Amino acid sequence: MEEVKDFFDEARSAFKWVKKMTKVGDPGKFEVPCTISGIEFHDAPRDTWTVVSAMPKDITEKLGLATKVSKTKLAFPDLSSRSSPGVVNNLDVKIENYIVSVDFHVL
Repeated sequence: MEEVKDFFDEARSAFKWVKKMTKVGDPGKFEVPCTISGIEFHDAPRDTWTVVSAMPKDITEKLGLATKVSKTKLAFPDLSSRSSPGVVNNLDVKIENYIVSVDFHVL
């Protein structure tokens, strides 16, 4: 029983260094390592100079993320367009010691 208590105490102490940030407007271009649902992504998210964040459909399926149906059609700089089948809302993305809530359009 003492081992279980020690385990929870250790886990709780790790969260003292994590600060939850509130979502604000477009932060501008960034490309940093991050962790989503315990999986590390080394060169993501990448800003595509748009006001939306995108995530590949296979990643959402692999992570088992719930998506909300979307009828959004996204236009790209090369003049192509693509419909987003869904959105992952308020996904907590860990970047260093911070947690940022992000909405991702699934592509």
